[in-house]
Amino acid sequence: MKNTKKVWIPAIAGAMVALMLLAYYYYTNSLNSGEHFRPRRPEGGALFTTMGTIALYVAAAGFSWYWFKKKLKSPSAIVRYVGRLLHKVHKWLGWATLALGATHGTYLLVTRIDDNKIYSGLASFAILLFLAGYGIYIPKIRNKWMRVVHRTLGMAWVPVLFIHAGGSVLLAAMAAVAVNGLIWLFEKQAVGATQRG
Repeated sequence: MKNTKKVWIPAIAGAMVALMLLAYYYYTNSLNSGEHFRPRRPEGGALFTTMGTIALYVAAAGFSWYWFKKKLKSPSAIVRYVGRLLHKVHKWLGWATLALGATHGTYLLVTRIDDNKIYSGLASFAILLFLAGYGIYIPKIRNKWMRVVHRTLGMAWVPVLFIHAGGSVLLAAMAAVAVNGLIWLFEKQAVGATQRG
């Protein structure tokens, strides 16, 4: 499996699990005749709900490493520094996302079992688990496809999260994209300063 594209198989299995959970989510929505559009009941647990939102931004910070990956020799000292920092903490940001997501989901699974958004949450968590799994094995299995699958799962996670969490996901995704814009700006300033010097 080291030198083939078979590394895609677990990811495809994870995606299928997520798709089945999403299908069931939409099925229960149709049965409930629009009940999923009602605001969630204010039954406490704001901290656990907030953990889900925090997980989105931690994940966005982790994804931002992708923009810096080829910028470790950037003309901008700030870009180089942040790139090295994100390289060091990328794995820990992933674990933090998993821990926050698991805590958030476990609490809501216990307290709001009748809320059908549980199924879209489980779908997003299924992808996150496989994403973490690939992250663990990337250093152990020297195969270029491991990184491709890891990155692809990260991107596939976004629309599933959007179905589950809505606008918060868009804001987190926009923040991650904005980081790429900041890299361009800092590099342009660094090149300009070098030319003026």
